[in-house]
Amino acid sequence: MTACDEIARGMATPEFHRDPYPLYARMRREHPVYRSSGGVWYLTRYADVDAALRDPRLSKDQARMRRWSARHTGAEDVARLRERFGRSMPHADPPDHTRLRTLVSKMFAARRMRDLRPRIEAIADGVLDDAVAAGRGSGIDVITALAHPLPITVICELVGVPLSDRDRIGAWSRQLVDQTEAVPAPEDLRRVERAADELEDSLRDLVRRRRADPTGDIVSALVGAMDRGAPLTEDELLSTCYLLIVAVTRRP
Repeated sequence: MTACDEIARGMATPEFHRDPYPLYARMRREHPVYRSSGGVWYLTRYADVDAALRDPRLSKDQARMRRWSARHTGAEDVARLRERFGRSMPHADPPDHTRLRTLVSKMFAARRMRDLRPRIEAIADGVLDDAVAAGRGSGIDVITALAHPLPITVICELVGVPLSDRDRIGAWSRQLVDQTEAVPAPEDLRRVERAADELEDSLRDLVRRRRADPTGDIVSALVGAMDRGAPLTEDELLSTCYLLIVAVTRRP
């Protein structure tokens, strides 16, 4: 077995998902420019990554990625999972990237963030109170008690996810993040597809509710902009919501 084969096998293991950095370090040492059997290129040196990101010949468009990855066993199914929530800024080239960024950046303007500060502080106080109560007499694990629940609670509130749905949406997004970073085992694929179905249904239901009864959250603002003729599709809106949630999703 060659070193490239060992790297490919290592990327398909549960250990890689739990702690990918030892394998990344080996790739930097032995194969800093690595091409997988599915046609995916991995760049692990800063200079190479910087040059690639600045090269207009390269693309972040999911359709292009799908054509490359479909040749790998099971990769076509994984590409379909990625594509379901892939119509957001990180997976778009200009001018689509610019269009989506312009719409979303308004939701995070400095003035709006200042206005949200009291609510975010209240959420943090509540999370800390719960952590202290649960760990009374034995101390608390700050990562588990604060760093995990605080970001997901805040972003779900900003997006507009009801409190009753937050644990489920967090669990679904973790499954998708864990399993679409690489090709999942065949026995896992149905479970991942089910998580994608449930997350998509939940977000589409949220869009319908906010269209009928808008509030001050991000979904309401984007739905309102779309209904007023803004250049935004519902699939792009769903992908943007997923992006915001998954950006703060942590593995348990």
